[in-house]
Amino acid sequence: MTQPDNVCNYSNGNAWAIRLGADPSIGINEVAGLPGVSIYPNPTTGVLHINTTKAEATMVEVRNMLGAVVKTGSFNGTMNTIDLAGNAAGLYTVRIGNGTNYAVKLVMRQ
Repeated sequence: MTQPDNVCNYSNGNAWAIRLGADPSIGINEVAGLPGVSIYPNPTTGVLHINTTKAEATMVEVRNMLGAVVKTGSFNGTMNTIDLAGNAAGLYTVRIGNGTNYAVKLVMRQ
């Protein structure tokens, strides 16, 4: 039976031990976001303007800091508005995506 290169057997004459090696190069590949997204005004008192550089079908999802979805929408084109006036003051994440790539922005509702 052959052993992989990173496995070595050791013995002191009475007991066997196996030493395993590991590759320390572990990483996560970066995911391309959705470029050209801008949101204003931030902080906002209600109406939030969302601009994208590409005119394509875009989905918008607003979540509170507990992770609950408080508002969703979709639009075609480069400009859209979403009204947060009915929501409590605080921080929200706005996720804008085209189905493949997404951008996430942090917005403060005053």
